[in-house]
Amino acid sequence: MKKQNRIYIIGIMGSGKTTLANKLSKIKKIKHYSLDDIYHIVKFTKKRSPKVREKKLNSILSKKRWIVEGVHNKWTEEIFRTADLVIWLDLHPRFLIWHLLKRFFKREDDKSKFKHIKTSMDYAINYRKDSKKFIWHTTMLEKYKPNLVHIQTKKQLKRFISSLK
Repeated sequence: MKKQNRIYIIGIMGSGKTTLANKLSKIKKIKHYSLDDIYHIVKFTKKRSPKVREKKLNSILSKKRWIVEGVHNKWTEEIFRTADLVIWLDLHPRFLIWHLLKRFFKREDDKSKFKHIKTSMDYAINYRKDSKKFIWHTTMLEKYKPNLVHIQTKKQLKRFISSLK
C-alpha cells in the first residue's frame, strides 16, 4: 500500500473531522490543518481573501506530509488532487445531531445562539438530499478517484483508527 503522508478528511459539521485529524496527527506524527483556520482570519468571523487563502493552502500542500480537514468546497479541489488518502466521514444524521448537540452545550457560552444549532441539525438531516457540499464531495471523489476510506458508522471509525496503531 502506498505511504499515506497527505491525508484529507471530509464530512459535514459534527462528523468528527477535527477529532479524527487530532488522533491521526498523534498516531502518524503528521501536522494537521483545519480549512476553517485557512478560510477565516478569526474563526467563523472575518474571512480571508481568496488570494491569501489560496496562498496559505498551497503552502500546506507543498509539504511532503500533511493532514487537512474541512468541509469547504470550490477552492479545495487541489487537496483532492494531491491527497494520498481521502477519509470521508459520512455518518448517519442521528449521530451527527447527537454530536452537534453535545458540542453546542459544551462550547456555547451564549445559549441564545440556538438558531445556529437548529440550522446545523437541519443541514445534517438534509446533507445527502440537497446539499452543495455532498454534491461537491461526490463530484471530486469521482473525478480524482483517490484512495478512499468511506466511513459510515462509528464501528467502522473505531476499526479504522485501531488499524493505524
